Amino acid sequence: MAWFAVRTFYRSKPVGRPRNPDRHHRPGIAAIEERVVLFRAKDSRSAIRKARRDGATYAKATATVNLYYQKVVVKLLKYAEAYKMFDLPADGAEVFSSIEIVSVRESPTSILRRKVGHTSDLVTAPMFIAGRQ
Repeated sequence: MAWFAVRTFYRSKPVGRPRNPDRHHRPGIAAIEERVVLFRAKDSRSAIRKARRDGATYAKATATVNLYYQKVVVKLLKYAEAYKMFDLPADGAEVFSSIEIVSVRESPTSILRRKVGHTSDLVTAPMFIAGRQ
């Protein structure tokens, strides 16, 4: 058995009519979460199966009602990528690595914007976190 870091993605989307929207409410947005979770498995296929089961549980557990009383639906997306670790989990151990081939003309700013996109901030966070219940 080896250690695998498996990367999964989730889409969180507020549904329903917002109650008392304020200047921070942003209709029509969704959040994409990327998780990397460690699993012990015999191969990458087994690790991905474990990650999908874990991901389904995680998606159900993180669904909530936001500050605007909207249900936040979390969906596990259909992509998973396993990375077999070379070392045991420890301080400083690499748990994930991904290489992408890009044009030498693409700027670092452009690459990061494409890879990371718009991250959540204090303005958009209330759309996806638990609110008054």
